[in-house]
Amino acid sequence: MKPVHSCNFILLTAFLAATPAAGEPPPVPSLSPSRADVERARAAFLKISRPLAYKYVVDRKAQSPFGYALSHIELFRDAKEFAKKTPATDLIYALWPFLTNHTYDAEAFIILQGALEPKMAGDWGLNFLDAAHPGTWPQSRRYAVAHCQWLCRSALGQPEWWYPHPVLFDRARVLAESKTNAVARAAHIEAMVKSLADATIRTENPLEVNNILLILDALKAREAVQTFVDYMFYDWRTGGDYRLREGDLIPPPRYDPNKPNNLSQVQLPAFMYLPRLGDVSVPLVLRRLANATEEERSVEIGGGAAPAIAVKYFMWLRFTEQQALDAIADFQSKEEELSTEQKAALAEVTAAILEKKYRFDALLKNSNPIVRTWAPSFTNAPPISRP
Repeated sequence: MKPVHSCNFILLTAFLAATPAAGEPPPVPSLSPSRADVERARAAFLKISRPLAYKYVVDRKAQSPFGYALSHIELFRDAKEFAKKTPATDLIYALWPFLTNHTYDAEAFIILQGALEPKMAGDWGLNFLDAAHPGTWPQSRRYAVAHCQWLCRSALGQPEWWYPHPVLFDRARVLAESKTNAVARAAHIEAMVKSLADATIRTENPLEVNNILLILDALKAREAVQTFVDYMFYDWRTGGDYRLREGDLIPPPRYDPNKPNNLSQVQLPAFMYLPRLGDVSVPLVLRRLANATEEERSVEIGGGAAPAIAVKYFMWLRFTEQQALDAIADFQSKEEELSTEQKAALAEVTAAILEKKYRFDALLKNSNPIVRTWAPSFTNAPPISRP
């Protein structure tokens, strides 16, 4: 593909398609397509006659080195019929896996681009025939696939971290039924807790983990507090427990919910959801912190940063520093059989609070007076009581 000047490309793509959704809470599809519909679409794709009947057309050539070309893909015969009769959502869910399969990636790209994007930015120089005659596809594969994934997300109004995934619980339906029916609410919560208890969902469907946690949070499901604690370190963007990256413990240069570049911007249940359940979570959270492994407690790159996460938990629970320290002391006094290792883990949390670690003076601008007291340079006079 011939390069497109970055500024022009950004302007053009913003004009040609809607910007992917961003913000909190992260959007999820109301319902994913049925498995039968997706499998049917995949089977139909594989049955399309090869080589694909398509034509790559350059509508306008770049007028200067800083200009951009416009192009499109026109489908014919059974390829056109397949793209036309298959709903866009089904098409995206069905063909997405093929975009990372070198046997079918070019063909999936051609179908998706032909169906979803009337005008493409740039001259891609597409001349793919089949696997034996790929033309320029090997050279453009990386950029073409990334662009097509962006296009699919944009078509569904999704942010750049989204991928097609099975949606087990429809947020709108669960919240509507739970609002007026206590029995339905209890049944939904029980079903969601049961789903999250299946260890495979953590790695196989992390977006649905996030969807379920968001629903439980919206329901203010205190009865699911243990489930939130079980997932308190879980980072759904990676499908595993959070691990510290370079720069995660320094003040973020800017806020971008789609590209977290600081621990504060990673949506961990420990400080996104658990504080909203109130004091009921404190003993369970402290037990989990006491049981944290050495790797989870480490604040080096690759560690779990448990002490830093604990600070944020107490801060967003709207505890003062003293209340947090008292809660830790009270927990230890009631748990007489704590091991030396467990006491050491809690001592690290205590030290992080006393030494004012893992927070920034940007907290001085927070609207909540208790949260402001956690800023490193805050001077407490007189002490603030928790309302």
